[in-house]
Amino acid sequence: MATMNTIGSDKPIEISFGGTGVATLTQYGVLVGNGATDIQALAVGSTNEVLLGNTGANPSWGTVGNSALTNSSVTLSDGDNITVTGSPLSLGGTATIALSGMTQYALQVGNASGSLTDLAIGNAGQVLQSGGAGADPAWSTATYPSTATQGDLICALADNTFTAPGAGTATYVLAAYGAGAAPTWQANTLGTVTSVSGGTNISTSGTATDPVIDLDATITLTTVNATTFDTNVAAAGVTLTGTTLSADGTDSDIDINITPKGTGSTVITNPSFNGDLIAVSDGGTGSSSFTDGGILLGSGAGSITATSQPTDGQLLIGHTGADPDLATLTASTGITVTNAAGSITIASTGTTVVVDTSTSKTLVIGDAGKFITMNNAAAIALNIPLNSSVAFPVGTIVSFQQLGAGQITVTPAGGVTLQSADNAYTTVKQYSGGCIIKTATDQWGVFGDMEA
Repeated sequence: MATMNTIGSDKPIEISFGGTGVATLTQYGVLVGNGATDIQALAVGSTNEVLLGNTGANPSWGTVGNSALTNSSVTLSDGDNITVTGSPLSLGGTATIALSGMTQYALQVGNASGSLTDLAIGNAGQVLQSGGAGADPAWSTATYPSTATQGDLICALADNTFTAPGAGTATYVLAAYGAGAAPTWQANTLGTVTSVSGGTNISTSGTATDPVIDLDATITLTTVNATTFDTNVAAAGVTLTGTTLSADGTDSDIDINITPKGTGSTVITNPSFNGDLIAVSDGGTGSSSFTDGGILLGSGAGSITATSQPTDGQLLIGHTGADPDLATLTASTGITVTNAAGSITIASTGTTVVVDTSTSKTLVIGDAGKFITMNNAAAIALNIPLNSSVAFPVGTIVSFQQLGAGQITVTPAGGVTLQSADNAYTTVKQYSGGCIIKTATDQWGVFGDMEA
């Protein structure tokens, strides 16, 4: 193989040697093959022309009609409040997109689905008011003027109808005419001062157009209607503000004296002294209220106190070194106490019969004041317990009777002392009876138809 570093020729390299076969090419021309012969350059195409293939021949520049194209159309679809005509749309074709579903002169607002809906057409002069979140705006029920001038006031000419009565002439005032009538601007009718006359406690000087009004140095008053009245005395005076009369002045201690005239009296209703109650030392009670129906009790220099309201039958009972107490009488053996409103009834109850058929009975607290009948053919023991077991009050009496053949013997517990003439502690026979009475903590006396 021969290698050539430099190729020199007086003609272009042929196609068979990898050349173009031509010495020059048309500027902007498109090159096309021509088999084994020279490459050809097509003429330059015109603006917007396309290169069109030709079967068995070189392609050429030309234009293509819409009908000759495939897959060249676009389909436009209707949407919310949108109508499309002329679809599908081919190249060079025309489609019309128009809003639909609207009322002439109506405003459009968006709805929850993203569509547009018409608002009702408002009346002339109405304004659109927001309905807030979640609601459509709405036309106001009131109507307003279409224009207003700077300085105009807006007022209701009728229900829900507003108008601008104009700015008014300088120095004019707005005059009201009551409910149902619109105010209007009117000339100020204030007159000119021609004279000023004095009156009670008032003197005048100066001119009619420039008067001077003075308050007399000494004032005589019949009625004073004022928020604050001050005697204006430096050392000691009073100030009346509303319903409060206060001492004032430079003195550290100032008395306020209220002195009636003649046989008149000083009447003070619902008094309060420096905000405190009148102390006992000043002749007061030191208290602002007492229990309804309570009994008042002194406490030396302290405030008077009150007991609770006594209930039926309660009495005030002394208590050494302390306030007395409210208490009721206590019933005892053979005694009843009945309390009522304003009365106490004390009565004897007599005695209660207790029937016992055992051969041994020990006294219980409920036997106090009772009459016990004991009926058994065998001997019977009537047992008296220690005070530590059953605390009968001293003075308790218990009576008993033998109804059967068995004799009754009063039998003391260990530590209990019995006292009876000749140590007679046993009933004599059937229908014999006796009684015992507690004379000390563990001591009883025995009496009756008894034997040793």
